[in-house]
Amino acid sequence: MTYPLTAAPSPSAPTRVGPGSIGIGWNPVAGATRYTLQESANGAGWVTLLSDGRTSVGVSRGNGSYAYRVQACNFVNCGAWSGFATVNVALPPPATSQGSNLQGRLH
Repeated sequence: MTYPLTAAPSPSAPTRVGPGSIGIGWNPVAGATRYTLQESANGAGWVTLLSDGRTSVGVSRGNGSYAYRVQACNFVNCGAWSGFATVNVALPPPATSQGSNLQGRLH
C-alpha cells in the first residue's frame, strides 16, 4: 500500500559558487517515487527544473541570486514544499584584449 507523504526533503546548495556551476541536492524521503525541483531567479516566480527520481542535479547560471525548493511525491500525493536554499552567483568580468592598439604603430 502507498501512503500519503508527510515529510518534505531538505535541499542543500552552496551559498556562493563560480564560474556559475551550482550543485543542488536533497535528502530522500521514505515512500517518494519522484521529486519536483523548482528555482526562483532573482526573486521571480517559481519555475520547475525537474520532476523525476533524482536527489541531486547540477545547473549553470549567470550572475544573480537563485533560490531552490523541492517537493517529494508518490502515486498518492505530493508532500509539502521544502524550505529553500539560496545561491548567489558572481562571475568575474570578461577579460579584455590589450595589445590590439599596437597594430599600425610598429615600423
